[in-house]
Amino acid sequence: MACPICGFDPAGLGPADAVAALRSFPRRFAALVEPRDDRSDEDLARARAATLPAAEGAAITITALGGDLRRVLVDTDPALTTTGDPGPAAPEADDEALDLLRDATTAVADLASSAHGKDWERKGFRGGDAVTALRVLTDAVHAGAHHLRIATLAVDR
Repeated sequence: MACPICGFDPAGLGPADAVAALRSFPRRFAALVEPRDDRSDEDLARARAATLPAAEGAAITITALGGDLRRVLVDTDPALTTTGDPGPAAPEADDEALDLLRDATTAVADLASSAHGKDWERKGFRGGDAVTALRVLTDAVHAGAHHLRIATLAVDR
């Protein structure tokens, strides 16, 4: 089912596509705050004010989901710590937000690249509900896509 806020739909998203999406997020967020000839200083400041908190919020959630993914891939039926929701923006974000996002997405993409075949069917539990490793990975992609969409809408206003 598609997210009513950002439109992300995990249906049909496989591990390879999820890894590619994760690796693309740092570039896509950075593009929102790049100076351009057609952008005033005020527009750039507005873009940064919308994008950096979104990037850090995505990084925080993706990092947490990466921990859950590691637990699912290594342990038997672990309890997961995240809800799978995209999480909030980080209102006090600064220039480090894009670095945090790059580090988070790289770590989760690298971890996901090490998993194969039946690894994606391994399960963990969120509040008693079974969640597959693939679901945890797609939740990480959703966090990035969700925050990127919100930032993009704010920048494009």
